[in-house]
Amino acid sequence: MTRERAKRIGLYFINTWATKNGWDAVYMAAPKTGKNTWTAREYKEALMNDITLEGTDDNPIDGILNLEKYYNEKSKSLENEKVIKNIK
Repeated sequence: MTRERAKRIGLYFINTWATKNGWDAVYMAAPKTGKNTWTAREYKEALMNDITLEGTDDNPIDGILNLEKYYNEKSKSLENEKVIKNIK
């Protein structure tokens, strides 16, 4: 899976989620000192620019690629999941 494909998959899911919950709703949270919540808007910005979320070392695209790597280790692929196949 390419970074561009992972980006498209991430954008599909964040857009779907934000349509239901709003762009300013908390999308991610972590129990840590400092910035510990991120909105859907912040997550999408990190996806679009292929950067880490503010105050973290987490890049959303890398997260999707790591999930694909995990699937591959189990002799599977995200690309075979029904909902992923339909994302252009």
